[in-house]
Amino acid sequence: MKRSSIALPHRFALLFALALTLLLGQTALLHLAASPAARAAEATPEASGPVVIVAEEHPRQSSPKGPQDLRLAGTIIDPAPLDPAFARDVNSAFMTRQVFRGLTRFNDDLQPVPELADRIEISPDGLTYRFHLRDDAQFADGKPITADDVRFSLSRALSPKTAATQSAPLAGPSYLADIAGSNEVMQGQADTLSGIDVIDDKTLEIHLKAPRATFLMKLASAPG
Repeated sequence: MKRSSIALPHRFALLFALALTLLLGQTALLHLAASPAARAAEATPEASGPVVIVAEEHPRQSSPKGPQDLRLAGTIIDPAPLDPAFARDVNSAFMTRQVFRGLTRFNDDLQPVPELADRIEISPDGLTYRFHLRDDAQFADGKPITADDVRFSLSRALSPKTAATQSAPLAGPSYLADIAGSNEVMQGQADTLSGIDVIDDKTLEIHLKAPRATFLMKLASAPG
């Protein structure tokens, strides 16, 4: 049998390193085994004051000429239907986001930033999100998008009446269940999310059941 070339002191050092690794691993497992409430508190700590996110304007200079065609690489199977409330796969979500816009979007660094909103204010406890809609936010026909339109859209995405028109379950619950009143809407006990308050035509507040650091990311998804 070929003898090892590792000297004895080196073996002790190696054993010590392995023991230290095991110890650190056990410590990490104990941390992961902590209560969900404790982990949530660490993941979404309270801020010392309101958090304000303001949209950054990046105007694009362009002088289009000739035919204006947009070609997108995607599935050869048409998404059915092209509706944000039913986007359940990557292809459908991608195509849907080319047509519809949400309160937030992902920037080049994959961080959620305002889109239809131009200002977002988050309460220190992480439970209330106030969205100020852009003055130029409008539908394809030129009609202004209002806070009530946003409440309707988010409520519809969770409504079992919407689900009844499709054989597959809605995508909404996976993304919007953090909003207060979502259970009542999903169970058909309410038509409108109680956790959304319309302040005026361009301002709304969304109240969460518990702080959720990923909430703005979820709003940047297709169902949001």
